[in-house]
Amino acid sequence: MTATTEASTTRFQAFIASLRSDATRVTYESGIRKILGPDPDAFLALDPGRAKDVLVDYVIKNRERLTGATIASRLANVKAFCDEYGYNLEWKIIRRKIPPVRYVGVDRAPTVEEVRKALEGADLRLAFIMLAMASGGFRVGAWDWLKVRDLSPRDSGAASLTIYRGEPEEYVAFISPEAVEAWKRYRESRERVGEKVDAGSPLVRDKWEYGSRWDKERIAPDLAHPLAGEAVKHLLERGWIKAGLRERKVKSEFKAAHGFRKFCKTQLSKAGLSWEDQEVLLGHRMAYYKPTLEHMEEEYLKAVPFLTLSEAEEAKRELTKEKEENEKKWKDYRLENLELKDVVRELKEDKDAMKAEYDARLSRLEEQMRSALGAPPEATPVPQSRPRAETSGS
Repeated sequence: MTATTEASTTRFQAFIASLRSDATRVTYESGIRKILGPDPDAFLALDPGRAKDVLVDYVIKNRERLTGATIASRLANVKAFCDEYGYNLEWKIIRRKIPPVRYVGVDRAPTVEEVRKALEGADLRLAFIMLAMASGGFRVGAWDWLKVRDLSPRDSGAASLTIYRGEPEEYVAFISPEAVEAWKRYRESRERVGEKVDAGSPLVRDKWEYGSRWDKERIAPDLAHPLAGEAVKHLLERGWIKAGLRERKVKSEFKAAHGFRKFCKTQLSKAGLSWEDQEVLLGHRMAYYKPTLEHMEEEYLKAVPFLTLSEAEEAKRELTKEKEENEKKWKDYRLENLELKDVVRELKEDKDAMKAEYDARLSRLEEQMRSALGAPPEATPVPQSRPRAETSGS
């Protein structure tokens, strides 16, 4: 496409600027440029028939490489741009070329063992990112907003994390005590090199040990630059590759970043949380269900054992579980023993009662037999008096 005037370029910029949030703007700009190239405004100057051919060619060339959902999403971005300026195309014909859209992802969540393996080779920054995303379940795009003020430690050891602060999609997630400890170590490493970490500092920053010598601003440890979501995604991809769990340019069984969200969802389910509470913790909007922060923290703490990745913590959890089971067995044994004692006492009481009844019935039966035989009733023996001593001369 040919270069356009500054006025036409402004139309695309105006469209992007009119979108609601930074995340939406990034998504739309990326999707549109991947189809229309560096100058999307030139597309609006094309004849509608030629414009349709451009979009159909894009679909045909990429439907073996991209999923139907990805192509459909990018075309939807282009359509929104066209609709903004009343540029009508035959969208029904264009959509027919899109391969079938799979609405249920075939990718799985990484296992606990896989995440542990990735953590083994991670530095302090990547370890915090992985632990926060695995236990918090938030999307990778949230890192574009996250500041230090968004993380609030709780008395329970966990921390609340305000996602998309100031945006319509804002919600509160939680991260595990293990992730909070990782954050403390990561923060201390930043402060040791002279960075003044305050409420407005990025929660995750660029790495100061890189850059050329002349680029003083980029390598100065005390100048923190926020790490964008896309950069975090690349870091995670490299982390998985380094751990030997992914190969470059080869589709994996789980997503590098979104896999952590699926991992969190899976563990919340294993912990037995209700579907509604799971949805709230993952930031899905619930029209009528509005639980308090205290309730959500209480429910989240039930899942912490399932979201904790440290093997030492797992061993501790197993020991605690074994101890609880042994205590339960001992209580059951004592209860059973007490119940047996009660049974023995009841049996003894029953025996005594039966013996007393037996003796009474036997006595009545003997009395009846004597009466039937005409025998006088058994007299009560009278004690005999002592004989008088004989007197002399009688």
